[in-house]
This record gives sequence, structure tokens and C-alpha cells, in this order.
Amino acid sequence: MSLIIGVQGVVFQQQLGRQQLAGHWRPTLGDGMERACGHPVRDIPLDIAFYRHVFLAASGDALPAKAAQGGAGWRREAHSQGSVVAFDYLRQHPDACFEALVTQGSPLGLRLVWKLMPNLSYGAAFEVSPQLRARVNVRNERDPVACDGPLRPWWLGVRDCPPVDNARDAHAATSYLVKQATGDAVLTALPGPVQRLS
Repeated sequence: MSLIIGVQGVVFQQQLGRQQLAGHWRPTLGDGMERACGHPVRDIPLDIAFYRHVFLAASGDALPAKAAQGGAGWRREAHSQGSVVAFDYLRQHPDACFEALVTQGSPLGLRLVWKLMPNLSYGAAFEVSPQLRARVNVRNERDPVACDGPLRPWWLGVRDCPPVDNARDAHAATSYLVKQATGDAVLTALPGPVQRLS
């Protein structure tokens, strides 16, 4: 059973599917985790909930059935618009067993996005979910989607990592996943020691 559910935004990814995205996410997240723990990590428990399929199917749910069920120890890693989908999913499913939410390049700090949320007090006036033990945000100051600064002023309980430098690919998911800050956030959320790559 997967422990990490990646939620990918749709910008410039309209033609890719979940398996292709997993092929991009897994090695770059592995690099980020290696930078964080100091050794290669094997068997990264990752699945992708590419919410583009919402636009192609009648289902109103943004996650595959197996991911939507959640379970003890499940974590969600969300990039770009995927962070908005993940955040709203938690709002609509307060009993979902997701213990951590790691966002990268998130537009949740943009006033426009914040004002469009269905419940402005959700996550701002009180904690998102008692089951959500960690909310970590990774951003690049030159990322036009995450340019409005840290999320902590808007959302209670968020730990904003120091800004990372994504160079030319300011908003790319893989540029965020490879960072030590992302790897550290994921490793902190995962239970038990990680397996070394032998």
C-alpha cells in the first residue's frame, strides 16, 4: 500500500498520465530524500493522484479510489494546483487519514486563490484536521505561482521551509522534489527508518 500520494497540477502536464508522472516523481523525490538522509533510499512508497482525470470522467473525486480511502500513515505531497486540490480534499473529507501534507510551489498564499476558497475560515481560524500532524511548505521565491510568500500567515500550522533555488525551472515539480527540504519533510512524516539502497 502506498504511503505517499503525489497530487500533480495540470499546467503543461495535460498529456501525461499517472504512470508517466510517477516515473518523473519517484527518482527526483528519491534524490531529495537521499540529500536529506545522506544515503540512497529504495522502494519509495509513492503513488500519483493526477487530478486531470477529473476533467475526463464523470467522477467528482480528485483521487483514485485506493488513494481516497486513505489509511493510517498516508501522506500527501502536492505540487502547484495539486496543493489546492489536496487542501480542499481534506476540507471535504475531515475523517481522511492523511497524517502529513507537503506542498511545493503552492498558490495557496495568493490572495486570489485564498478568497476563492469555499470556507475562508477553514485552515485559517483553526487547524485543518486533528489527524494531520504536519503541514510543510516548500517554495522558490522566483516561482510565479508561489511568489506571494510563506503560507503560515494564511494557514495555521504550516511550517514554511527556507526558500529553495530552482534556477531556470522555478515552478517545475521535479525541481522541488529533488530538494533536501522536500526530502526532509517526507522523511520526517514517514514512519520508521528508511531502507538503504544496497
